[in-house]
Amino acid sequence: MHLYMSGTPKNDAFQALENQMCSHRLFSMHGDYAREVMKWLSMAKAGVRTFDEQCEYEPALLARLDRKDQEQRALLAQRGIGDEWVPYAEALRAASQGRAPSCPSHIMLDSGAFTAWNAGASVTLDEVKSAYSRFLTEADGLFEETWLINLDVIPGKKGHDPTPQELQNAFAESDHNLAALRAEFGDCVLPVYHQGEGKQRLLEVVDQSKGYLCLSPNNKNPEGERWRWAQLARAALRDLACDVQTHGLATTGNDMIREAGLTSGDSAAWNEHGFYGAVDLVEDENEPANKFDLVKSVNGELDRVGEHIVEKSRLRYRGYHVGIELDDYDLKSQSKMISNDRNISFLPKRKRDWVRAKVESYFPWPLALTDQRARSLICMAELKAFAESYEWRPPGVRQYNEAGEVLPPPFSEVLRAYPTSEDRERFLSDDLFEGRL
Repeated sequence: MHLYMSGTPKNDAFQALENQMCSHRLFSMHGDYAREVMKWLSMAKAGVRTFDEQCEYEPALLARLDRKDQEQRALLAQRGIGDEWVPYAEALRAASQGRAPSCPSHIMLDSGAFTAWNAGASVTLDEVKSAYSRFLTEADGLFEETWLINLDVIPGKKGHDPTPQELQNAFAESDHNLAALRAEFGDCVLPVYHQGEGKQRLLEVVDQSKGYLCLSPNNKNPEGERWRWAQLARAALRDLACDVQTHGLATTGNDMIREAGLTSGDSAAWNEHGFYGAVDLVEDENEPANKFDLVKSVNGELDRVGEHIVEKSRLRYRGYHVGIELDDYDLKSQSKMISNDRNISFLPKRKRDWVRAKVESYFPWPLALTDQRARSLICMAELKAFAESYEWRPPGVRQYNEAGEVLPPPFSEVLRAYPTSEDRERFLSDDLFEGRL
């Protein structure tokens, strides 16, 4: 699974290094966000691919980092931390030199429709056309691929479920926007299917997809419900026997990445977690697994034989709180205020040593303690590695006998560009998906 790292670029001293560490990037082109995106694009077009090249591109950068060094040394002294401070320029140069000169090669642009809807505002088609056009014109083939997300109209209002009429109006306007954007930019514009829009709408979006569509789980639902819905939507595409890949919008959770079967996804979690003091690190997780053998009985049915529980190891990412510069210190009493059970202070020594070793494979330890950007880049690199450890494969397709009964595995791997009329009829009549999509 490819994970597009979303969020407005900071365009700070870490920017060239961030670009080296990231292959897939998503940008919102909504409002003021677009200004920073275009500034980021200017640096990429100028050929900046390393920290040293960024220093040449921004002559005042090293002086700013010298001043920042003084602030961070004072913070370490205030907290009684005896680790020697490694200057910013030295730390960033070492991290940059340990990686190939590069910048993201796969870009996805978002209209900002959800951001606007969440704030009770809206985005016009002309605004999106202008923003997308400006980026593509300036980029001029710089990237390996660039996807554009449709200006999808989110039905209803925040905090209220949409009425049937609001759903239909949103579908019609989204379809109009998709047609207009594709007329301008071609098939790189991706349609969006939202949780709750139903089976018929999924068929319509599949017909629009040209092999790639976005799935948008409901953000107000718990993570367990969100990834199970994405998994169900993938199961529906499998039943339709169509070769459609899916991008999950705002999809970073462990089970979302492991279980949903997405081709790609995006999230700003890497940036948010670092801001609040955490580093997300990939580690092994043991889980109980139900093991059995399938054998065919006399009547031809499949039975489970030798069923037993075994411990199974799998990867996960988990956040550990290491930051000291925000809200974990009371200046008046000069004491720590730690309420997070994942704070490194609460870990056994062996685990603390493991966390520190993982962090120091990216940056000096004091830098991760005191700088949210350093932590965010650690989160980004770990999440990228975690997501890419799960390779998307085309799903098997259910096969039916003459009575319409599902045949047992193995399923055929033959997929079609679009569902057949028979597959559509079967899908619409299948109670499994009724009221759940």
